[in-house]
Amino acid sequence: MKEKFSLGQVAATPAALKALEASGQDANDFFDRHAIGEWGDGDEAANDLALLTGEPLISAYKTLKGTKLLVVSDPVVEGQRKMTVCVLPAEYGEDEQ
Repeated sequence: MKEKFSLGQVAATPAALKALEASGQDANDFFDRHAIGEWGDGDEAANDLALLTGEPLISAYKTLKGTKLLVVSDPVVEGQRKMTVCVLPAEYGEDEQ
């Protein structure tokens, strides 16, 4: 599928990388899903609107081991999103459930 937006620079926190390693998964799989608008357990309506308004985009996924991960893209600044990061919910200030 075609990307709906550019991710900008991508990164993952050490805690997210540890969770991915434990599940035998790669962060790029989650970045790819996020970029095509497969929001996982994220708020589909909010993300679809954010594509139009330039607000942050937040997808929520679970690893094969059941650990929740968020993939968060910055708001649009000067016509583009500068960065997308993979984090654990607690690192983003959200509940892990």
